[in-house]
Parts: sequence; C-alpha cells; structure tokens
Amino acid sequence: MQGNKDYIYIIIFNLSLILFWDAIVVLCCKIINEKNFNLEKNMYKMRNWEEDGKWYIKKLKIKKWKDYLPQYVSKNGFSKKNLDDLCIDYIDKFIFETCRGEWAHRKCMWVLLPIFLINVFPFNLLFLFLVLLINIPYICIQRYNRFRLIKVKEKILLLSKKEKFKVLSFIRKFNMVDS
Repeated sequence: MQGNKDYIYIIIFNLSLILFWDAIVVLCCKIINEKNFNLEKNMYKMRNWEEDGKWYIKKLKIKKWKDYLPQYVSKNGFSKKNLDDLCIDYIDKFIFETCRGEWAHRKCMWVLLPIFLINVFPFNLLFLFLVLLINIPYICIQRYNRFRLIKVKEKILLLSKKEKFKVLSFIRKFNMVDS
C-alpha cells in the first residue's frame, strides 16, 4: 500500500514541476523583449527537410489533427485559430505569434532536464514522453502555420505591386499624373 502512495507523490510532484515550469515560460513570453521572437533568428528558419512546409502535410498529416488541439489565448490575446485579415500588419502579427508560440513550447521542454535527473526509471521515461507529447505537436503547428503565412504575405505583396503597377499605368494612360 505504501508503494502506491509513493507513486502518487511522484506523479503529483512531477506534474506540479511541469506546471510550475510552464507558468514561468508563459510569464517570460510576456516580459522578455519581442526581438527574441524575430523571424530572422535561426530557430525559426525553415529547414531543408521541412520542404517548404510540405513535410508536415505528407509525413505528419497535420491537417487532420491540428484543429483538434486546444490553443492558449491570454486575456486580450491573439487567437491563431483562423486567419481573420489579409493586411500585412495582421499577417506579420500572426507570424510573430507563431514564433512566440514555438519559443514557448521549446522552452517548456527544458523541464525534461530536472525531470530526467531526479526521477528513476520508469518515471523519467513516462514524464519525458508526456512533455514531448504535449509540446512537439504545437511546435509543428507553429512552424507549419508560419511557413504558410510567409507564402500568403509574399503573394499579397506581389499582388499589391502588380495592382499598383496597373493603377499607375491606367493613370499615366489618361495623363492624370506626370510620368
């Protein structure tokens, strides 16, 4: 009977540690400089194996399961459930939020170090699996969405240049402005 109590304490301790660690990461997301979530940082860049985001579709079948996972939206936060606008500022904010989300989930996995060091087998493996199961799918979703958003942004910028050119050509045709 004592053995079962010990297991319960181990589970409660580890879950508490994970929740405490995650709370610190969420707090850090809010207070650290936004430059840490810069799209140009190496952490957020696409890797060759990701095949421009197609790897997530082909290998992980991400479209089948990504919408079933809950998302965290803080009070007055940014929902990433839908693309609500096609203006560049909104898309940039969405891309920024995917970087912040990926950063947070990567940092949440650092709890594995103390978990692995303080636990004995099989508890270290159990919580290793749990932490990875919770965070890796979200990292994949952030990366998949970011690559798609970058493509959307590029298309919008390209179309706006073409439309601007068409309008300027039209105006010049009717001598509405100087060339």
